Amino acid sequence: MALMTELNISADLEHVRDSAEISRFGMMAMPALVINGKVKATGKIPAKATLKTWLLEAAGMHES
Repeated sequence: MALMTELNISADLEHVRDSAEISRFGMMAMPALVINGKVKATGKIPAKATLKTWLLEAAGMHES
């Protein structure tokens, strides 16, 4: 959320804890990150630079 604020990106965030909902994405490892319906990471927290790239791509923006 802090990175989204830093990048001035507005989006809906959802912290999913329901195992049935999580299994819908075929994920077995936690934590996991899904952006726009695509699994981006499982089993680890990505580096800030990686998250920044993914968020900017999802928002249709380019790094400045």
